[in-house]
Amino acid sequence: MRGLTYLLLAFLLLALESPLLHSAGAVRYAPDLALVLVVHLGLTSPLGGGMMTVLGVGLLRDAFTTGTPIGLFMEIAVINFLVCQRLARRLVVRGPLGSMVVVGAFVILSAILEILLSLMFVRTFTDGTSGPGAILVAMSPQALVTAPFAAFFFWLFDRVDGLVTRKQDSVFG
Repeated sequence: MRGLTYLLLAFLLLALESPLLHSAGAVRYAPDLALVLVVHLGLTSPLGGGMMTVLGVGLLRDAFTTGTPIGLFMEIAVINFLVCQRLARRLVVRGPLGSMVVVGAFVILSAILEILLSLMFVRTFTDGTSGPGAILVAMSPQALVTAPFAAFFFWLFDRVDGLVTRKQDSVFG
């Protein structure tokens, strides 16, 4: 139930964000709300259920992103999820500032992964203006734009968790 709820939420976020950004011409410097969701899932979900949800979120992001091969963002989401899973064992993220710092760091990691995976799998990646230089130039501004959204969306995702997860000590359990 939790995974389906997050997939629906990811679809709604991407469906609302994508047309607005294309009409404004601000696609490259847009907040990466799918990545915020992936980081939250990585910090709060078990490996099995979280991995399936993250695969779906990555596939949705691939579907809403034009000009990239299907599966690129799905791979990036899975790698980010696995790194978050490892970090969750050693790091406790609390408060708005902590979530903003972690999400900002993962935006940088995602940009580096996008460059590396595109260099390996996309033949025409270095041709034209959409190569590694464009991603490197957009990396810091995108981290600065995405990080403030982390505080609000982590709060929202915690509320969603409260609605869809069963209470272990419930009377009706």
